[in-house]
Amino acid sequence: MKIIDTPKMSKTNGYYSQCIEHNGTLYLSGQLPIGQKTKSIPSSIEEQTDLVLKNIESILIEAGSSKNHKLQARILSCGIKLMNDIVISFKNISQQDASYQLANYTLVA
Repeated sequence: MKIIDTPKMSKTNGYYSQCIEHNGTLYLSGQLPIGQKTKSIPSSIEEQTDLVLKNIESILIEAGSSKNHKLQARILSCGIKLMNDIVISFKNISQQDASYQLANYTLVA
């Protein structure tokens, strides 16, 4: 098991590792919609979803992988009302980038 941590990755807001590699599989956790440079959270759920996906992609690249190699992703939301907006945001993003397909994700409210 190896903890992946580089200066280019956003810092965690808790006592956990963002990315761990074990037997060739990367495990990411605790990705929040916080800008790496601004440290701010966008106001809309669409912007937050886009930012989280960009942060995840950045971590994967730093770990020597890419979003094309994902096995599973779980998206947690603070409420069911936001899930529709998250799904719409994913659909918009997946139209621009086929590597983001909703069938590969688990959404949990």
